[in-house]
Amino acid sequence: MNNMDNIFMTEAIRLSALAVEHGNEPFGAVLVKDEKMVWTKLGTLVYAASNMELEKILGNEGCNCSEMVFAHSFHRPEVRAGVLREESLRILTDYFGSHAKG
Repeated sequence: MNNMDNIFMTEAIRLSALAVEHGNEPFGAVLVKDEKMVWTKLGTLVYAASNMELEKILGNEGCNCSEMVFAHSFHRPEVRAGVLREESLRILTDYFGSHAKG
């Protein structure tokens, strides 16, 4: 994990809060390649909370989706997990404490 991961994850968390303000679930993402946000082929996947952690909040079992997808994909970006994890889990826990998924 590096400082740029924190900068990009901060933007993704900001987007998740914006999604809630517009009536959507709290998910935000940015695509990053060569330390820049892009709209092309994914170079690095940086995420805060895993699907398994989200499913635990929802009372379900989850899976390690990122590893499953990229293990069977021709394109394999670098994956860095858990960046600003606690901040993300707090938003997800607060949101899903009063909203049903879906």
